[in-house]
Amino acid sequence: MVVLAELNSFYPDWNFEWFTLINSQWSGGFLDWLLPLLRNKYFWIPLYLFIASFLLLNYGRRGFWAIVFCAITFALSNTISAEIMKPAFKQDRPCQTEALKGQIVVRVNCGPGKSFPSAHATNHMAMAVFLGLIFWRKGRGAMALLVIWALSIGYAQIYVGVHYPVDVLVGFLLGAVSGLLVAAVYNKLIRL
Repeated sequence: MVVLAELNSFYPDWNFEWFTLINSQWSGGFLDWLLPLLRNKYFWIPLYLFIASFLLLNYGRRGFWAIVFCAITFALSNTISAEIMKPAFKQDRPCQTEALKGQIVVRVNCGPGKSFPSAHATNHMAMAVFLGLIFWRKGRGAMALLVIWALSIGYAQIYVGVHYPVDVLVGFLLGAVSGLLVAAVYNKLIRL
């Protein structure tokens, strides 16, 4: 096991311990097949199309504006996480960290991107919170399902070896705030 002092001190020690548990110890079988799919952006295209169709068919003009505001939510959360924070912090992904080579399981292409925060976690939590809040009066079950969806994507990011738990947790927080802010504006101006 790598000595934690060899790793970037940006992260707390528990971050590496939890990363190892999720990536290397709580792994195998069905999860090795499922979790790389969950974090693949193309896997969710049918869901995105369903949500857009549902909004348009059931809510017309208000549904159109919900789609526009969902895109604004994504743009806001992605700008904050991927365009501002990642370049500012410049933290390597676990799969890019020399001190961890051979000790972690990398289940997807590592890519050249940076680690902190997870844009996948940020963006999906932002959309989950936005959609959950605009449907809040219609049924609270939607919010629970959407948050579980976002949580599963964040967990998958750790599992496949491209993000640390802190990256995902901060992404969830940024996403929740982004979704909350855009939903507040949407509900004030349009409301389903």
